[in-house]
Amino acid sequence: MNTRVRFAPSPTGYLHIGGLRTAIFNSANWNVNDAVPFTQPLACSFSCSACTNPTVPTVTASVPTVCPGGSSTLTITGTLNNATQWSIYTGSCGGTLLGTTATSTFVVTPGANTTYFIRGEGGCVIPGACGSVAVNVSTLAMTSASQINVSCFGGSNGAASVNAATGGAGGYTYNWTPGNPT
Repeated sequence: MNTRVRFAPSPTGYLHIGGLRTAIFNSANWNVNDAVPFTQPLACSFSCSACTNPTVPTVTASVPTVCPGGSSTLTITGTLNNATQWSIYTGSCGGTLLGTTATSTFVVTPGANTTYFIRGEGGCVIPGACGSVAVNVSTLAMTSASQINVSCFGGSNGAASVNAATGGAGGYTYNWTPGNPT
């Protein structure tokens, strides 16, 4: 005795895709004939390409010490490979995300001395090690200047003084006008 399985049609009366799926996946609907070997009608193949992680970048700052409110351009030298962007962090590698770029540069404006950590991310890659660079904010201090006005027109008893600058990146020059810079 053969068992026959049936199912009701869709409300429209036509075979519905859900019913078709049920019919195909019901093994009772299959007629297996082991005497006839099965041959695949078309060759089928696929390929996978390996995912290549980015290199650990070398990072430089165009201005390693900026004035308060100043900016520096970070230059990223490395290869993204299958990563889609460079991610820039502060605090630590993978710490606080500052931003991303798909180019080799990123402009920063630190409010205090900051170390930036950069690594390739996105795509199929596994985030790895970071390259880093520090950008410092100058602490240049200048004490006020003083002056003593000339007592009379044409006199020579006036004076002016400027105290030396301290902090910052050093290499200071003063321009006293009129006269010779020192």
